[in-house]
Formats: sequence, structure tokens, C-alpha cells
Amino acid sequence: DRRQRASRYLDGATTWLAVEIAVLATHGVAVGAMKAEVMLELLEQAAEQLSVKVTYDSIQSSVGHGGLCRVKGQFRVIIDKRATTDERITTVATALATFDLSNIAIPAKVRELIRQHEGSGKLRRPAA
Repeated sequence: DRRQRASRYLDGATTWLAVEIAVLATHGVAVGAMKAEVMLELLEQAAEQLSVKVTYDSIQSSVGHGGLCRVKGQFRVIIDKRATTDERITTVATALATFDLSNIAIPAKVRELIRQHEGSGKLRRPAA
């Protein structure tokens, strides 16, 4: 009885793990770690769910790596195209931390990363 339950649990876990590995593999991720490029892509998808456009442009170094702004009524995250992947992640996560994320679907790791940047931005904005 206990072995059967353990076996069913492992079968479910194995199926879940296989699905996760397949999803990560489609993003070019090695098993066991989430690459920064995948995290950035997931952050960009979260921004899209909030109707926040993410763009990469040349920015003067005195401005930093970029940030959140409003252009013609639409929120945008403008990031220096020379920024490293980690700098891009920080910029997008900091911008998204100013929004209410309760009604959007994002992976737990992405949500946690954004939470780590709460307070780095300014106001809390409602989800779009």
C-alpha cells in the first residue's frame, strides 16, 4: 500500500519533471537551472500581460540602463541595448514591481524575482 502510493507519487513527479524539462528545453535551458535569457523572456511576457511595452534602444550612459516611463499614455520599459542580460532583468523586474501582479499568470520564480525588486520603483500601479 505504501509502496503503491510512493510509486504513484513518483510517477506524477516524473511526469511533471518531464514536462518541465521539455518546456525548458524549448527555451534552450539546461536541466537544473533557469538561464538568465529565459528569465528575461518570462519577464517580458509578464510585461506584455500588463500591456507594458519593452523596447531596447541606445541610451546615454548618464541615464543608466533604462527604466519605466509613459509614452502617449502607454507604459514602456526602455532598456539600453548595450545592457547585459542581468542588467536587463533588473530593469524589467524593477519596473514590473511597481504593478499589481495578482491577476496575471507568471511562474513562481519570476514572481519571486519581481518581489525582490519591490520598493526599487515608485508607485504601485493596478494591472492593466
